[in-house]
Amino acid sequence: MEAERTELPRTRVVSEGIRLIALILVTAFVAFPAVAGQSTDAQVRTDRARQISSRIDRLVAAIKDEYAAEPPHGRQLQFVKVPKYGTIAIASFVIEGFGDGNNVHQFLALFGPSNNPGPKYPLPYYALSALAEVGDGCAVDVRSVRASGIRGDGSLTLTFPTITTSTTGSCEGRASRSYVLRTSVARLGQLDLQ
Repeated sequence: MEAERTELPRTRVVSEGIRLIALILVTAFVAFPAVAGQSTDAQVRTDRARQISSRIDRLVAAIKDEYAAEPPHGRQLQFVKVPKYGTIAIASFVIEGFGDGNNVHQFLALFGPSNNPGPKYPLPYYALSALAEVGDGCAVDVRSVRASGIRGDGSLTLTFPTITTSTTGSCEGRASRSYVLRTSVARLGQLDLQ
C-alpha cells in the first residue's frame, strides 16, 4: 500500500509537467508568428528607410558644390499611404555652405513606387517623383505631413507644418505650407508651392 502512495505523487508531477510543457509549446506556436511578423515589419521599414537614404545621398552629391555639405542629423523621412498612389516616401534634407558662404538650403524630395517595378523583390523600389527647394528661412517638417486633394488630373496636395529657421527668414505668418505634386508622362513630377 505504501508503494502506491509514493507512485501517486510522481504521476501527478509528471502529469503537471506534461501540461506545463504543452502550454509552453502552444504559447510558443501562437506567439512566435506574431513576434516574427513584428520583427519582419520593423525590418521592412528599416530597409525602406535605407533605400531612400541611399537615394538622398546621391541627390546631395549631385546638388552640392565643392564647398557645400549636408549637416549631420538634417534629414527627415516619412512614409505616407495615399489612395491611388500607394505608399510614398517624403524626405527633406539640408545642404549648407554653397560657394563657401554662410547659407542653408532645405530640399524636399518625394519618392513613389515605380510604375514599372521590374522583378519581384521583398521591398518596393522607390523612384524619385519630385524634388524642390523649400524654405528661404522657413523650413518644413515632413514628420507631420498631410496628403490630400487628389483630383482628376492626378495631382496630390501635401501640407507641412513650418518652422522659422533664421532671424531673416519668414514663414509669412503661416503655420503650414502646401505643395502640389503634378505628375505627368515624364518620370519626374513637378512640385509647386500652392
